[in-house]
Amino acid sequence: MTILYLTEAGSSLLCESQTLVVRVGGELRARVPVRGVERVVVQAPVMLSSPALALCARSQVEVVLSVRGVMARIGASEQGVELRSAQLRRAGDGEFCLRVARAVVQGKVRNQRRLLTRFRGLAPEAVDAARAAMERTLARACEAASIASLRGLEGLASAAYFRAMRLLLNPEFGFRARNRRPPRDAANALLSFAYTLVTSEAALAAAAAGLDPCIGFFHRARAGRPALALDLVEEMRSPAADSFVLKLTGRGMVRPAQFRRWPDGGVRMSRRARRSVLAAFEKKMTAPFRGSGGEPTSLRDAMRRQATGMGGAVLTGGGYAPFQLA
Repeated sequence: MTILYLTEAGSSLLCESQTLVVRVGGELRARVPVRGVERVVVQAPVMLSSPALALCARSQVEVVLSVRGVMARIGASEQGVELRSAQLRRAGDGEFCLRVARAVVQGKVRNQRRLLTRFRGLAPEAVDAARAAMERTLARACEAASIASLRGLEGLASAAYFRAMRLLLNPEFGFRARNRRPPRDAANALLSFAYTLVTSEAALAAAAAGLDPCIGFFHRARAGRPALALDLVEEMRSPAADSFVLKLTGRGMVRPAQFRRWPDGGVRMSRRARRSVLAAFEKKMTAPFRGSGGEPTSLRDAMRRQATGMGGAVLTGGGYAPFQLA
């Protein structure tokens, strides 16, 4: 079964008989028999014709929309219902949740260590100290007996990580420690914005895989919280967000002058800076690189594979393998 992605602004989804048709302007881009489509994922402003939506509904093809930070779902395939039912059951299975949580935390800490290693030349002593502390925490995380203890260990690893990041980030952006709600310096404003973008990517990947982005295993579900997306984000923070912010600040792609302090004490980006960051983030997510197995991929594709892998773990009750930087 195929997942049909619409990623180009100005596209149109039409139908002819039992076939979904994608056009951009007057140009035909794809013709896909609806019987082979599991889900349509919309990631850009597009035109969805009523006949095409009706065909999807009759054929039990789910349509997932994620445009400008807003996500919605139309319809649900039979496979999606089965998967989400299993997801709800797994969320109540303490042993399963603990297995997934261990994998998520281990994946996050390993990718944090890997990113620090790449930038070791900027602050070798700080990086070595952070890596040693994170290695000790990682060993304990493998044996953690509860999610609560894992959260504590994750916090210790992150504290060591950001102590080193303080020396890696461009000092002009004022980073001293991680803070948020509101971020109190330009670097933290960038980090928070990048994490929000990655969370949106994770929520869409989860929905595209047929999962409910709000039912998680490490992060617990509550109103307004995309718990599963937050689970998927943890291992992707360093590859997709932290490395991105290091590049933005280190290469002068944004400047401290493009940030303003607000009455609440928080720091915000200008609209112009936000547009530049969004464009750079899109390039980051689609840029090709070699995965840990040597295969060509992109961060967006990697996120989709992780969501699919999580879906497989949910259905089988087996283990979840987190994404790892090469």
